[in-house]
Amino acid sequence: MTKENPEIIQIRLQNRRVHMANERTFLAWIRTAIGIMAFGFVVEKFSLFLKYMAHYLIQTPPPGHQLFSMPLGALAIHHSWE
Repeated sequence: MTKENPEIIQIRLQNRRVHMANERTFLAWIRTAIGIMAFGFVVEKFSLFLKYMAHYLIQTPPPGHQLFSMPLGALAIHHSWE
């Protein structure tokens, strides 16, 4: 069994720390992208909720009920996917 140089051991430990820090950063980006994508689906489906609520309460859908929620939700889904 050969003994390694302490400097080489220190360099290997430093490389492992950097690698693990990079993986944590990458996983944080993935987690954030999934969260934004889920929020985009919620925003997009909110227009469907408004449509049903308008139908039950006043029997007509409100004007422009999909004006903001569909494009905003689709934008959040699209940009978090890239």
